[in-house]
Amino acid sequence: MDRRNSTEAALAGIFKWFLGDKAGPAIAYDGVNRTPMKDGRKEVLVVDDDPDVLRSFMRLLGDYADVKVALGAEAALKVLETKHFDTVVCDFNMAGPHGGWLLRQVRDKYPHIERILLSGSSYSELSHFLDPGLVDRFLEKPLEVEELIEAVSPEA
Repeated sequence: MDRRNSTEAALAGIFKWFLGDKAGPAIAYDGVNRTPMKDGRKEVLVVDDDPDVLRSFMRLLGDYADVKVALGAEAALKVLETKHFDTVVCDFNMAGPHGGWLLRQVRDKYPHIERILLSGSSYSELSHFLDPGLVDRFLEKPLEVEELIEAVSPEA
Protein backbone atom coordinates (compact mmCIF):
# COMPACT_ATOMS: atom_id res chain seq x y z
CA MET A 1 0.00 0.00 0.00
CA ASP A 2 1.56 3.34 -1.00
CA ARG A 3 1.77 6.24 1.44
CA ARG A 4 -1.25 8.12 0.01
CA ASN A 5 -3.50 5.05 0.23
CA SER A 6 -2.24 4.39 3.74
CA THR A 7 -3.08 7.96 4.78
CA GLU A 8 -6.50 7.77 3.12
CA ALA A 9 -7.21 4.48 4.89
CA ALA A 10 -6.24 5.98 8.25
CA LEU A 11 -8.41 9.05 7.67
CA ALA A 12 -11.27 6.84 6.51
CA GLY A 13 -11.06 4.86 9.75
CA ILE A 14 -11.12 8.00 11.86
CA PHE A 15 -13.95 9.44 9.79
CA LYS A 16 -15.94 6.21 10.05
CA TRP A 17 -15.41 6.27 13.82
CA PHE A 18 -16.75 9.85 14.01
CA LEU A 19 -19.74 9.33 11.76
CA GLY A 20 -20.62 5.65 11.91
CA ASP A 21 -22.92 4.47 9.11
CA LYS A 22 -23.55 8.04 7.95
CA ALA A 23 -20.06 8.32 6.46
CA GLY A 24 -20.10 8.97 2.73
CA PRO A 25 -19.55 6.19 0.19
CA ALA A 26 -15.88 7.03 -0.35
CA ILE A 27 -15.40 5.77 3.18
CA ALA A 28 -18.32 3.44 3.89
CA TYR A 29 -21.38 3.17 1.70
CA ASP A 30 -24.51 1.16 1.25
CA GLY A 31 -23.94 0.51 -2.46
CA VAL A 32 -25.23 2.09 -5.64
CA ASN A 33 -28.58 3.74 -5.11
CA ARG A 34 -29.69 6.08 -7.86
CA THR A 35 -33.26 6.64 -6.80
CA PRO A 36 -35.17 9.91 -6.49
CA MET A 37 -36.00 11.63 -3.21
CA LYS A 38 -37.39 9.16 -0.69
CA ASP A 39 -40.19 10.05 1.69
CA GLY A 40 -40.27 13.54 0.17
CA ARG A 41 -36.83 14.33 1.61
CA LYS A 42 -33.91 15.57 -0.43
CA GLU A 43 -30.78 13.46 -0.77
CA VAL A 44 -28.08 15.91 0.33
CA LEU A 45 -24.31 15.53 0.17
CA VAL A 46 -22.41 17.82 2.55
CA VAL A 47 -18.72 18.36 1.78
CA ASP A 48 -16.13 19.83 4.12
CA ASP A 49 -12.59 19.00 5.19
CA ASP A 50 -13.40 19.04 8.91
CA PRO A 51 -15.03 15.91 10.40
CA ASP A 52 -16.47 17.91 13.31
CA VAL A 53 -18.23 20.27 10.91
CA LEU A 54 -19.63 17.33 8.95
CA ARG A 55 -20.90 15.70 12.12
CA SER A 56 -22.61 18.97 13.11
CA PHE A 57 -24.29 19.23 9.72
CA MET A 58 -25.59 15.69 10.03
CA ARG A 59 -27.11 16.45 13.43
CA LEU A 60 -28.65 19.72 12.26
CA LEU A 61 -30.03 18.50 8.96
CA GLY A 62 -30.83 14.83 9.63
CA ASP A 63 -34.48 15.53 10.46
CA TYR A 64 -35.01 17.49 7.23
CA ALA A 65 -33.05 15.59 4.58
CA ASP A 66 -31.26 12.31 3.92
CA VAL A 67 -27.73 13.55 4.60
CA LYS A 68 -24.47 11.91 3.55
CA VAL A 69 -21.07 13.50 3.99
CA ALA A 70 -17.71 13.53 2.23
CA LEU A 71 -14.38 14.60 3.65
CA GLY A 72 -13.10 16.91 0.90
CA ALA A 73 -13.79 17.57 -2.76
CA GLU A 74 -12.11 14.48 -4.19
CA ALA A 75 -13.98 12.16 -1.81
CA ALA A 76 -17.21 13.92 -2.80
CA LEU A 77 -16.70 13.00 -6.45
CA LYS A 78 -16.33 9.34 -5.45
CA VAL A 79 -19.52 9.57 -3.40
CA LEU A 80 -21.40 11.14 -6.29
CA GLU A 81 -20.50 8.18 -8.52
CA THR A 82 -22.31 5.79 -6.19
CA LYS A 83 -25.55 7.48 -5.23
CA HIS A 84 -28.16 9.94 -6.50
CA PHE A 85 -28.20 13.33 -4.81
CA ASP A 86 -30.57 16.26 -5.16
CA THR A 87 -28.26 18.81 -3.54
CA VAL A 88 -24.56 19.28 -2.81
CA VAL A 89 -23.64 21.65 0.01
CA CYS A 90 -19.93 22.43 0.20
CA ASP A 91 -17.55 24.76 1.92
CA PHE A 92 -15.36 26.92 -0.30
CA ASN A 93 -12.17 26.76 1.76
CA MET A 94 -11.00 23.17 2.03
CA ALA A 95 -7.65 21.43 2.01
CA GLY A 96 -7.06 20.19 -1.52
CA PRO A 97 -9.38 21.40 -4.27
CA HIS A 98 -11.68 24.23 -3.11
CA GLY A 99 -15.46 24.24 -3.24
CA GLY A 100 -15.58 26.19 -6.52
CA TRP A 101 -13.57 23.43 -8.20
CA LEU A 102 -15.93 20.78 -6.82
CA LEU A 103 -19.08 22.62 -7.89
CA ARG A 104 -17.65 22.97 -11.40
CA GLN A 105 -17.19 19.17 -11.54
CA VAL A 106 -20.71 18.65 -10.20
CA ARG A 107 -22.23 21.06 -12.72
CA ASP A 108 -20.44 19.39 -15.63
CA LYS A 109 -21.12 15.76 -14.62
CA TYR A 110 -24.43 16.10 -12.74
CA PRO A 111 -26.21 19.24 -14.00
CA HIS A 112 -29.48 18.27 -12.27
CA ILE A 113 -27.90 18.58 -8.79
CA GLU A 114 -28.53 21.82 -6.91
CA ARG A 115 -25.23 23.43 -5.86
CA ILE A 116 -24.98 25.32 -2.56
CA LEU A 117 -21.73 27.01 -1.55
CA LEU A 118 -20.82 28.00 2.01
CA SER A 119 -18.09 30.47 2.87
CA GLY A 120 -16.86 32.86 5.51
CA SER A 121 -16.00 35.20 2.64
CA SER A 122 -18.59 37.20 0.74
CA TYR A 123 -19.74 36.14 -2.73
CA SER A 124 -18.07 39.20 -4.26
CA GLU A 125 -14.73 38.20 -2.66
CA LEU A 126 -15.01 34.77 -4.29
CA SER A 127 -16.45 35.87 -7.63
CA HIS A 128 -13.13 35.52 -9.47
CA PHE A 129 -13.16 31.79 -8.52
CA LEU A 130 -16.78 31.21 -9.56
CA ASP A 131 -18.21 30.97 -13.07
CA PRO A 132 -21.60 32.58 -13.75
CA GLY A 133 -24.34 30.06 -12.96
CA LEU A 134 -22.00 27.80 -10.99
CA VAL A 135 -23.65 28.38 -7.61
CA ASP A 136 -27.41 27.96 -7.20
CA ARG A 137 -27.36 29.30 -3.66
CA PHE A 138 -24.68 31.02 -1.60
CA LEU A 139 -24.73 30.97 2.20
CA GLU A 140 -22.30 33.17 4.10
CA LYS A 141 -20.91 32.04 7.45
CA PRO A 142 -21.75 32.24 10.20
CA LEU A 143 -24.89 30.43 9.12
CA GLU A 144 -28.30 30.77 10.65
CA VAL A 145 -29.68 27.27 11.36
CA GLU A 146 -33.04 28.17 9.80
CA GLU A 147 -31.33 29.33 6.60
CA LEU A 148 -29.47 26.04 6.32
CA ILE A 149 -32.58 23.97 6.99
CA GLU A 150 -34.53 25.96 4.41
CA ALA A 151 -31.78 25.37 1.85
CA VAL A 152 -32.08 21.56 2.09
CA SER A 153 -35.81 21.22 2.72
CA PRO A 154 -37.95 19.76 -0.09
CA GLU A 155 -39.74 23.08 -0.59
CA ALA A 156 -36.43 24.84 -1.34
